[in-house]
Amino acid sequence: MSRIQQPPEPRRALARALARGDLADQHYLGRSIAWRGDPARLLKGGTTILGRLFRYRCEAERVEPDEGIIARYARGEDYHQVLKPAMIAAFAGKLRARYGAELRLRPVTDSAPVLERHLAWEQGLGWFGRQGSIIHPSCGAAGLLAEVVVDRPVEAPALPLHPDQCGSCRACVIVCPTEAIAADGYRVDARRCISYWTIEQNGVIPRWVMERMGQRIFGCDDCTVVCPWNAKADAPILAALEARPENRAPKLLELLNYRDEDAFKARFAGSPVLRIGAAGFARNIVIGLASCATAGSRKAVAERMAADRDAVVRCTAVWAAFRLGLPIEAARSDPDKRVRQMAQQLLDQEPALPPSAASRF
Repeated sequence: MSRIQQPPEPRRALARALARGDLADQHYLGRSIAWRGDPARLLKGGTTILGRLFRYRCEAERVEPDEGIIARYARGEDYHQVLKPAMIAAFAGKLRARYGAELRLRPVTDSAPVLERHLAWEQGLGWFGRQGSIIHPSCGAAGLLAEVVVDRPVEAPALPLHPDQCGSCRACVIVCPTEAIAADGYRVDARRCISYWTIEQNGVIPRWVMERMGQRIFGCDDCTVVCPWNAKADAPILAALEARPENRAPKLLELLNYRDEDAFKARFAGSPVLRIGAAGFARNIVIGLASCATAGSRKAVAERMAADRDAVVRCTAVWAAFRLGLPIEAARSDPDKRVRQMAQQLLDQEPALPPSAASRF
């Protein structure tokens, strides 16, 4: 029989996650622990936060070797911009009709200091999934959370708490390319998560992570795609969250045409992908090209290794070139120390080892 979860107090859980290192170098999260989730810090006179879950399309697909993979939640419009007006549309009229036209509210999504997963669980929006998201039968594991802060003591809809329905399923744990998901709990180690490395980190990605990235060029949602609850999902999807056709199976070589910052911004205008910038995106594409052993990919990698203006991209290209069987000796004379070290490590055949199990969980 499914049980009602008893998640730890969220601020204490955040503090423990930071202390364990689960959140990698996202130490800024610790600055808001004492007041995170306080509605008065998000809106003058704020007293209540209401949450809502929005479904996005998340289906398995076949990927060709010359294609990049953008995480499914990021293929449409930027959800930060989509969900805020959606929350106004969903709540403003009803709340003002009941509590007065002078009621003030502010919509927020995951960039605001809200304890949103715990809030969603408390308000009956789903249960804590093993792979780290809130899961609801109508949305599956593919749900985006948003909130609205109001300046009145508003009652949240009276929804029952969802029991934990992950049960004995370990599909997300098994499919994770870097073993980032704890098998015995509901913890994800950002230090091992491809989403963290491809989006949150601007530097050189560790070799052992690059070896497992494949063609994932923005995020990784393998653990979400594999969730069996997705097959039962029937909630409507906002049109703006549907994938743009050009983001479904983009060609890796074509994406390198947007190495210039202005071209990159034009190609991904209004998209979450803008977050990583042209250089970060080029780094990820170069890693993807290491899985595409064509004359075109070899040529592109060699060019990035020799002449890219960004040292992180050159360093990454050294790794990709080595994987593709290209000579990398010239990189030992690169002006950047990181590039020289990468070339030397590869030529010396130094092992690229992930963190030990003890340091993970």
